[in-house]
Amino acid sequence: DYVEKMLTGESSFACNLPYDIALKYGLMTQTRLDEILEDPNMTEEAFLMEYGAMFYDFGDGAYIKPSDIISNRTIVKPWYPPTNVEYVAEKTKRNKSWEEERTSKEELRVIGCDIALSQGDKNDNTVIHYSVSIPKGDKYMTDIRYSEAINGGTSKSIALRLKQLYYDGDCDYIVMDVAGLGLSVLDALGEYTYDEERDIKYPPMCCFNKEDKKERCGYKEALPIIYGIVANEEINNDIAVTLKASLNNHTLKFLVNEFEGEDWLNENKNFQILDASEKVRLMYPYVQTTLTQMEIVKLQTELTRKGIKLVEFGSNRKDRYSALGYLNLFIREKENKLKKPKMKNNFFSAW
Repeated sequence: DYVEKMLTGESSFACNLPYDIALKYGLMTQTRLDEILEDPNMTEEAFLMEYGAMFYDFGDGAYIKPSDIISNRTIVKPWYPPTNVEYVAEKTKRNKSWEEERTSKEELRVIGCDIALSQGDKNDNTVIHYSVSIPKGDKYMTDIRYSEAINGGTSKSIALRLKQLYYDGDCDYIVMDVAGLGLSVLDALGEYTYDEERDIKYPPMCCFNKEDKKERCGYKEALPIIYGIVANEEINNDIAVTLKASLNNHTLKFLVNEFEGEDWLNENKNFQILDASEKVRLMYPYVQTTLTQMEIVKLQTELTRKGIKLVEFGSNRKDRYSALGYLNLFIREKENKLKKPKMKNNFFSAW
């Protein structure tokens, strides 16, 4: 708002100052800067944009612009899943610190996941987004309250983490790709899973929207909570177009940036007196949100026979975009149940 007023000649001023100024005038300590630089989730590009007052050239082919996401970064408080230590300490408690009450019977809690099992800086990550969607009229207002990236891992370890987050967040569905590497994770989810650190046995889960994938699970008691995605040109177009629309109509919200997040943590979590590892843990969801933003806006538009597809350019990744796109597409399909049936000749039309 201040930038727009300044550009139109109103009495407003806005500027972007690099971290050097904050260091010089004592607004940031060298210790805090070192922590930021050492954070494994902080890429060079993210640091230059967030702290160096430099902007990445996104090119003319970007389908989703930075402003599309920035205008929706309004959530201050993340959801934090418990560490294994916290889980064990509160396992027998009736009300656990990470549990949040539902606001409505129609509220949806959904995990979106894109699978990658190869480890290394040049490989994709397995990315998991945790969302809470609250009905408002005939729309779901969806908050991405937590995101997690896992580099490497096995089918069993990824399945274990998905089950942990599913139960920690009291979720309703998991939305994930069930082709390629996703298929091996789907099979692992379809087994009983013992969590050694938490000393708990999780039940099998199965796909409910694709019969051939559901049949891969041999347990009749398996929970039918997995919505499987098998991408094709039509699905790729739907994911891109639906995500853009959700951003434009502000039904998809994200965590605020790291600066605003740190302000909230200082006020509510005694952030400044915590040790470095706990600071990293608390800042993690905000950082992951920025990385998601940066990844999405660098994707380029490619025309296909069925519409468009967002593709990587150079060494860029799209795992965060894919996980978010799967999740958002599912939520928008669930919105149809919120729409009231139309009246036709004073009768409800069921067709």
